[in-house]
Amino acid sequence: MSNLISTALPLLAGLLIGTFFFFGLWWTVRRAVASRRPARWLIGSMLLRFGVALGAFCLIGSSHWLAWVLCLAALCWPRDAAVVDWAGGQEPDSATAKSHYAP
Repeated sequence: MSNLISTALPLLAGLLIGTFFFFGLWWTVRRAVASRRPARWLIGSMLLRFGVALGAFCLIGSSHWLAWVLCLAALCWPRDAAVVDWAGGQEPDSATAKSHYAP
């Protein structure tokens, strides 16, 4: 039971941190596009999001390295969900995505 809790808590924390991080990014981009000074929104949001995420990682990962790894791995799941949501419910096609960038 103790191992289950010590594994589940960092995973849950990583999901919460990732949700906060990527929802904050989405919210910031929407605000920055409509703003007269988008750099302030982007830089301020970046500092806040990174500060909260790093602080949470330090609190969670201070007990054991595995908690740090689990929390970091769980951080990626909300990002994947956001990318699929922004793509209209479909996995983005990597060939199409690469064609929009310069060589």
